[in-house]
Amino acid sequence: GDLIPVQAQPGLADGRLVQLGIRPEHATLTAPGHGRVDARIESIEELGAARLCNLMVDDIPFSLLTEARPALAAGDNVGLGFAVDRSHLFDGETGRRIGREVETRAEVKADSASS
Repeated sequence: GDLIPVQAQPGLADGRLVQLGIRPEHATLTAPGHGRVDARIESIEELGAARLCNLMVDDIPFSLLTEARPALAAGDNVGLGFAVDRSHLFDGETGRRIGREVETRAEVKADSASS
């Protein structure tokens, strides 16, 4: 797979297996070789004002929601762009979100301090 650099976060150690989560509306289509990773279009669903593009990144399914209307078809190769700061990391073994525990504790602490 591709290596994607991410910012250091509590609970994230070098070499730790993680899953990268990106919301379909936070990704963009680019020309092949010009995104963070390349993908293959499996299908495109027309949803009125938007399109849901079902992609495969290597053997990993990914959905992308876009208002763009480039001429694309199943089997086409595309690039996939996204901002790393809009992504979420999950522990590769447990599936738990990395960094969420720290955010939740900070919110609880802030709420109890204002009472």
